[in-house]
Amino acid sequence: MPGCVGFNTGKRTAVLYCGDNNDGQAGIASGDPFLPHFTEVCGDGDELVACALSKSQLFLVLKSRSVISAGQNDNGELGREGKLTLAFP
Repeated sequence: MPGCVGFNTGKRTAVLYCGDNNDGQAGIASGDPFLPHFTEVCGDGDELVACALSKSQLFLVLKSRSVISAGQNDNGELGREGKLTLAFP
């Protein structure tokens, strides 16, 4: 099962992820199907309010009320169109 930790320091926002990445749920184009150590997948953006994950998806809720999603999207699980995994900006 994957793990996700987010933190805000006032000057910096970052999300760290470890676990399965075979569906691109880490939101990075690492090419690795498994990330054994916490890896920064999103940083220096808007303030993180919450993160949620499942076996194949990762969702980040930001203070600006935007939601970032990554992972398997075969049936629209990410709340947007397209079957391809999108890496975080």
